[in-house]
Amino acid sequence: MLAQVKKTTGSAPAAAAAQDEKLSLEDVIAHHKRVVVLLRGVPGSHKSTVTAHFLKTLPDSVSCSADHFFVKPNGDYEWYAKGLGKAHQTCRTLFEKHLSDKKTCVFVDNTNIKTVDYQYYLELAKKNNYYVVQCVPNGQDDSIHDVPKEKIVDMRKNFQEDPAIPQIKVPETQVYRKEELEEFAKIEAQRDKEILASLQPTGAASASASAHFFRGRGRGRGGNQHGGRGHHHRPAYK
Repeated sequence: MLAQVKKTTGSAPAAAAAQDEKLSLEDVIAHHKRVVVLLRGVPGSHKSTVTAHFLKTLPDSVSCSADHFFVKPNGDYEWYAKGLGKAHQTCRTLFEKHLSDKKTCVFVDNTNIKTVDYQYYLELAKKNNYYVVQCVPNGQDDSIHDVPKEKIVDMRKNFQEDPAIPQIKVPETQVYRKEELEEFAKIEAQRDKEILASLQPTGAASASASAHFFRGRGRGRGGNQHGGRGHHHRPAYK
């Protein structure tokens, strides 16, 4: 089900207060210049929505995601267990490339449920003088990749807090239609393939096409937290 998203911060007053105490990513970048953002959360928590928002609004920002490995050229997503190792290796290779290119902000858009899941990214970021923060949206929609609900419940139970890494505010997000984010994922996956090809001895460097997708689009606003009618003709997609 498509759901409109304004903020993915939870409804409890304590959660809202905690959110207000966090720094914005823009402030973090202004102070530290180069930043790695670890997205963390179960499927359906709006990680992809948040990542798309930041890629649109922040100059010189890029992302890497193991999910991109499973996006076919026509945009269909086909996950298979045997490809998981290759998917994460590809994600790590792209991360290394983005750091070597000294991108201002690099997003790691994986579930990162346990602290061990992102240790590689954390250590390499620090080695390359990047400041590391985490962003933990807590939407509770159905998984866009049809992950079984019982699996998501288990992942929530296994989520490990990490107070050692500063948390940034979950932003008020741009609202996109499902088709728009699927198209964006397809473009990002194609960009990844081009970057990987450029790393081969006979490959040629290629620029990302994702900027063309978002060029000229307004920032917009989200609906309310209960699926309200804010920009009802452009439902958000998690």
